[in-house]
Amino acid sequence: MDHFKDPYAGTEGQVFALIQGLNKRNIETELAVFKTSDYIDDGKFPCKIKKLNIFKMFSVNSIFKIFLFALYCRRNKYKLVHIYFNDASILAPFILWSLGIKVITSRRDMGYWYNLKLLRILRWNAKFLQGCICNCNAVKNITVDNEGIPSDKVHVVYNGMPASKIPENNDELIENQIGLVANIRTIKRIEDFIKALSLVKIEMPTASGVIVGGGDSTKLKQLAKEYGVDEYVYFVGAQENVSHYISKFHIAILCSESEGLSNGIMEYMIHKKPVICSAVGGNPELITDDEQGYLYPVGNVEQLSSLIIKILKNKELSKKMGESGRNKILAEFTIDNMIDSTIKIYKKLLKEY
Repeated sequence: MDHFKDPYAGTEGQVFALIQGLNKRNIETELAVFKTSDYIDDGKFPCKIKKLNIFKMFSVNSIFKIFLFALYCRRNKYKLVHIYFNDASILAPFILWSLGIKVITSRRDMGYWYNLKLLRILRWNAKFLQGCICNCNAVKNITVDNEGIPSDKVHVVYNGMPASKIPENNDELIENQIGLVANIRTIKRIEDFIKALSLVKIEMPTASGVIVGGGDSTKLKQLAKEYGVDEYVYFVGAQENVSHYISKFHIAILCSESEGLSNGIMEYMIHKKPVICSAVGGNPELITDDEQGYLYPVGNVEQLSSLIIKILKNKELSKKMGESGRNKILAEFTIDNMIDSTIKIYKKLLKEY
């Protein structure tokens, strides 16, 4: 991986859970990181760590360090390297392959970071990959179309919900509280949430909003003031215990213009929250209209607000959608499913090549 800050973010949490699962199944693992972090330095990670100290993408020094890492892998008889994150998947595949190590990458977003230069490299790298694991079908389609990896080499493994995040019950909701969990970034379109709240409050004056996530909220707070809802929307910042806030949501929403398979939506669902989210990326693979919640066209604030009102006004509908969401996660999106599916792919690749 390029970097592992801590196990609380989406991809990092999945990697952490995967390595824990591999350990339990007696599969030896080691994590190599380009850059270290406080979490890594504190010795909290559940396997051996190799710090590569790579700080610049395209440099002779970086390439040389990848080469030394590949030699280390061969010397220690590692049979497969699974690459997470973008920089590592650009720099490492050819060097690892050239020293006889099998390589698989991961893709977990809709390619918002692609540019022409990187795509040329990724298409060249595709020749040296034994496979790629995507976290939803939408991401698989984008990866096949853009990176030139043959479709039969691209596998879908859904994210898993850690057992530690599965609540026993959920009776704490605050009536008419609308919540959103996302770091404050342009791609998350949190401004749509604020605009929708202003429309909801016309019909439902007791509605309030909570935004959980790190980032600079200055512009969003100013927007809330402009729309007359600054007293009714609360910015609580990044939180280690996100469940504490989600448990109190009446409805949970996500307004992003791009998503892979959203861990945030999965957490909403396991807490029995009806979900309203933009119909992008892997969101439709989690949410089916009128079952676990509703999908709406990205940026359509009027439709978003009308769907919020529809659910807030119908407690039976809200309860039905919440139950359906939790049942879907427990049936299809468990950590054990994620780990078992990944191991199955590893074994298949090692047998084939």
